[in-house]
Amino acid sequence: MNENHPAWDIDEAVAYYRTTRNKPGDLYESERVFFLPVVPDCASVLDLGCAAGGTYNIIREVNPQAAYTGLDVSPAMIDAARRLFPEADFRRTAGDVLEFPDNAFELVLALGVFNHIPDWKSLLRECCRVASRYCLLDLTRLLPQAHVYDAAQSYMVLADRFSSAGEAAAETRVPYVLTDAAEMFAFILDELRPKRVLAKGYFGPYSPSITAPFPEVCFTVALIEKGDGQGPTDLVVDLPRPIRERLTQAGIAFDEPFARII
Repeated sequence: MNENHPAWDIDEAVAYYRTTRNKPGDLYESERVFFLPVVPDCASVLDLGCAAGGTYNIIREVNPQAAYTGLDVSPAMIDAARRLFPEADFRRTAGDVLEFPDNAFELVLALGVFNHIPDWKSLLRECCRVASRYCLLDLTRLLPQAHVYDAAQSYMVLADRFSSAGEAAAETRVPYVLTDAAEMFAFILDELRPKRVLAKGYFGPYSPSITAPFPEVCFTVALIEKGDGQGPTDLVVDLPRPIRERLTQAGIAFDEPFARII
């Protein structure tokens, strides 16, 4: 499915991101548990899906010395970010290939991006390629069962999400990607072969702007620490029981945080 990048240019979407998701308190708990310890320790950050620059404002509050680059597919979002934060480096991207050398940034950040990317595997490879230390990612929405994404059944209508009366629903439809949790973590472990993966998530319902074939999904944030690709990956998850059972069923070994303490 076409990712419909122009849909993100609607005025209501830009206005929303100009005024929210721009303070540490706006981070979800699943983001905050990784963001606040990791970002202050990174000298450079690539913010993929930077929208109107709100995350830059959070980063400069917790690590004002970090070299920052923000990317987004929406020209309107980039224009808004540049007006709000003229000192920062904001660039438009096609979204398919990251035009940076390997290991260009200590941290690659992508929050609220992967759930709109049907070819998430290619983008995940790119994020890990240009990161030298960490990737902090909001994953596709995870399911505790096998599933094949179908664009006709899983989508978000931005005109509904942002109450845009002047936009036709079909013109602002974007993918809403659901993935088998076992497929997601098997890909990360087997193909990316990182040193460590920490994941935190929870089940929740969709917003009314979303059409999908399941009543709820697992919203999951993962911190991927790169390694030399040689040793086994240390996988630690704080995820709901159905997701953990799905990983066990697929033969994916993991630890739980409290198991380590006990």
